[in-house]
Amino acid sequence: MKIFDSNNLLTKYFEFKFSESIYCTSYFVYKFILYILGFIGFSVINNLILFLLFFVRIKRNDSNFLYKVFLIIASLVILYTDSFLPGLDQILSQLEGTSFNYKLDLLYDLINKNYILGFAGIYFICFLITDYLHGYAFVSVVFCIITFNAFSPYFIEKKITEYNLPNNLPQSTDIPPQIGDATNENIESYLKTFLEKEKDRLTSFPEALPENFEPFDILIVNICSMATDDIQAVKQDKHKVFEKFDLRFDNFNSVSSYSTPATMRLLRANCGQETESDMYSRARSECSLLNSLSQLGYQTKVFFDHNGVYGDYLKTLGELGELPQKLYPLSSLNIRYNSFDGSPIYSDESVFRAYIEEAKKASGLTLGFMNLISLHDGNRLPGMNKAESYGPRLLRMLNDLDYLVEGLKKSGRKTMLVVIPEHGAAIRGDKMQIARLREIPTSKITRIPTMIKFFGLNENTSQPEQITVHGSYSYLALSEIIKRAVENNIFSSGHETATVEEIATDLPQQAYISESTNAFYMNFVGKDFYKLKGDEWSEYKN
Repeated sequence: MKIFDSNNLLTKYFEFKFSESIYCTSYFVYKFILYILGFIGFSVINNLILFLLFFVRIKRNDSNFLYKVFLIIASLVILYTDSFLPGLDQILSQLEGTSFNYKLDLLYDLINKNYILGFAGIYFICFLITDYLHGYAFVSVVFCIITFNAFSPYFIEKKITEYNLPNNLPQSTDIPPQIGDATNENIESYLKTFLEKEKDRLTSFPEALPENFEPFDILIVNICSMATDDIQAVKQDKHKVFEKFDLRFDNFNSVSSYSTPATMRLLRANCGQETESDMYSRARSECSLLNSLSQLGYQTKVFFDHNGVYGDYLKTLGELGELPQKLYPLSSLNIRYNSFDGSPIYSDESVFRAYIEEAKKASGLTLGFMNLISLHDGNRLPGMNKAESYGPRLLRMLNDLDYLVEGLKKSGRKTMLVVIPEHGAAIRGDKMQIARLREIPTSKITRIPTMIKFFGLNENTSQPEQITVHGSYSYLALSEIIKRAVENNIFSSGHETATVEEIATDLPQQAYISESTNAFYMNFVGKDFYKLKGDEWSEYKN
């Protein structure tokens, strides 16, 4: 049935008619299901225009085929914009400088096979019932319902008030209270209040070592791509090495979701949380953890399992984090992987073995700083084109950490071991961010298993059972623990020495607010929110 039949220019080339399109019906039925289940949003205007365009037919058969191809492409673009996935610019930024094989792997992960199978099932059902059900009529009715919900006063009022929930932040005077409903203005005001408060926070190390100081080494192991969620995703959270540490934080925020800013925050752990732009704008010696320890006589030795060249990683950390630029010679280490950019990554076990041997020969106070990237996305075994999956690499890392723990124990040197990942690998995606992307620094990516072990404590100060530190913590708490271990002479044999439990009590807490180059993320009155820089705050759909 033709709707228009005039001889004007429009109808000369086009005709408008109601005729069933199985693809159109299947597409919108599938989107309605995803929308109702909360997996996507739904732009009424864009989808209504697309729906009407399916009525258009071009009279020339060859052009009509191209028009159908255009409709399919347009429908996929609108589906992507309705999803909660990041923009293409964010995906391309993560691909910059990576190998061709890595790009193919990530493209493969972008395609959700379950969604494709789901659409195929809907299409098959629509094909079977197309003679019994008018698909366009059904789609039109659902469109009306969704449009009414989107623009009705009841729905708008509900959207504004549904976030009026109790404050679920840990009870600590260190953390500003969250006041009011979750409006853009209130969340933005809270972020500014938090950042202003953080400017005044500082861990002040003693000017000299305590009298009769019992020397001990400090080893900081900074591991790329190992969040608590990643460990749980591959079912390695029960690995034996986790039970061997004296302290373990249950809610430690790496803040950043990328390597350079995350490690820089660790190196500048003495100060409260800065914005990424402020952190990159200048060096601050009072913030430098390594500088504070060097003034007490500690000599820093740097061990990487990579060359530190990619992204000017080592250079930037030297300029803004006061990290010494001399690495332990990589030529003496065994190659384990090839990185996503083609450079070699060396065996972490051989890195640990090298540190233990170097520490045995050291005569003064040693501060070891390690950065390990064997868990980074895209790493391949030598000679292989496809990246090795995360699970086997994590198991090998945990086994190597166990080797380090046992090796330090056998060495007999008094040592404070700190294991603190940079950020997670995003092994599990969610509704708004596919697996392996880290542009929005969610808690799945920034909640990291931070652990501390003391080797060589006397009976008075040793800890028979592991202590779990509950609360909301970040780098300020870590610098405070290291300061207390030095200040309280924790390895001393005296009876007045503080215990492990005492130095881990009443640590400075920080609100759980994360930041990447392009986004902020936080929990406000019981809901997760994010904003791309320059935009307003929106709820994060987990």
